[in-house]
Amino acid sequence: KALQTLRTAWNLAAMGGNAPPDAVSKELVHALNSKLCAPEGESTAGDWYEDLHHLWASQLSDQEESGQPKWYSKALAYWDNEENCPPTIDGVLGGFGHVSGVDLVASRQFLSQLRLQNPQLGSQKAVECGAGIGRVVKGLLLEHFEHVELVEPSPRLLKAAEAYVAPFTQRCSFTCMGMQEYSPPERSLDLVWVQWAIGHLTDADFFSFLRRCERALRPGGVVCLKENCSASGHLVDSEDSSITRTKDYFQRVFELANMELVLEMEQEHFPDDLYPVFMFAIRPKAAIESDSRQEPVEAKEGTTGA
Repeated sequence: KALQTLRTAWNLAAMGGNAPPDAVSKELVHALNSKLCAPEGESTAGDWYEDLHHLWASQLSDQEESGQPKWYSKALAYWDNEENCPPTIDGVLGGFGHVSGVDLVASRQFLSQLRLQNPQLGSQKAVECGAGIGRVVKGLLLEHFEHVELVEPSPRLLKAAEAYVAPFTQRCSFTCMGMQEYSPPERSLDLVWVQWAIGHLTDADFFSFLRRCERALRPGGVVCLKENCSASGHLVDSEDSSITRTKDYFQRVFELANMELVLEMEQEHFPDDLYPVFMFAIRPKAAIESDSRQEPVEAKEGTTGA
């Protein structure tokens, strides 16, 4: 019943109906709280949250004059500041530029395994949301897709991306926008890639983003997330407005958004002091249910060729 209420609220909001904008948020937080094994969390500022109601009430209470929460404007201010993020690989990876190579190798293995698991995946168009300077686009996605759209809220980083992906700019398009606003045309995408960026979305906007992606995917299309996962509880970064979720947290959002896991892989060969990183490929449940060929699988890095 809660799941149906949540989806109904989202559908009404999406169609301009009578559901208030916060209906999705309230229903989603309620549903997540009831499903998560450990709904508590903390922030880098030392705050403790007993559950998700407490967390989001705290984080979204600080608002702009327009009434919009400062959650997104704080994140944009952080990443658009060159002192925090120089337009280089080391800059966009927070000083861990040395992991870029092994990261791309694992992502390449993941896509190779994904095509075996999901052979209907097309190769016409992909989008990376939170694309930064285009590191993943140039190092991975342009190898697999004819056209790639880069969606990035920082004008400074997006400008740097145009130079970084050269001479492939004719195969790219550049959209200066946050994921919370991005709404691609229906049946326009084969793959949506988000890496180290989904944590900047609130739970409600994460859910809504996946619902919009569901409508935008072509037959066989998937959403791929590559993200840090905390071992227990969730952690809010008070400086850049982001949240590190647990695997359970991700899986519950997928379920509520009517998405199901196709493939999961853990990144290996990263420094021990970094969070565990997981890659998830998900697609609408209706597509899973109509495809009886294979069950979702879990893979480890190195199980397939690059």
